[in-house]
Amino acid sequence: MESFHIWTIGCQMNKADSQRLGSALEQLGLREVGTANEADLVVLNSCVVRQQAEDKVVGNLTWMKPWRSEDPDRVVALMGCMVGSKTDELARRFPFVDLFMPPQQYGPLLELVGERVGLDWEGCVGSLAPAQPDVTCYVPIIHGCDLMCT
Repeated sequence: MESFHIWTIGCQMNKADSQRLGSALEQLGLREVGTANEADLVVLNSCVVRQQAEDKVVGNLTWMKPWRSEDPDRVVALMGCMVGSKTDELARRFPFVDLFMPPQQYGPLLELVGERVGLDWEGCVGSLAPAQPDVTCYVPIIHGCDLMCT
């Protein structure tokens, strides 16, 4: 496993989660790529506030089924607001998805990636701030201070 792509829809919290997960994956040695077709790991970060957003997630998941079957080593993960009480229903509907993660719960994916690349993710992943911050950065203050802004 060498590369990842994160597709995000929804609010700023989803964008912050995607940035933080991307940072963790980079710390584990993966590189971010521009499209799902180039990636070994694809994460869909979902939103269910509006039906149109949910429909886009389902559309992307439907597209991923044949992509995933082409190479059984590829990993598909669904995270965000779509995951929650509906996990069993989602697993039945999309059996090719490897992981279902509620918002801010990256641990299962980091563990899977760590196993694939031969690293203990808890010993390798430090700050989840973006590795290459832009002029702006999403700061999820709801999680409390991580003492990393100064």
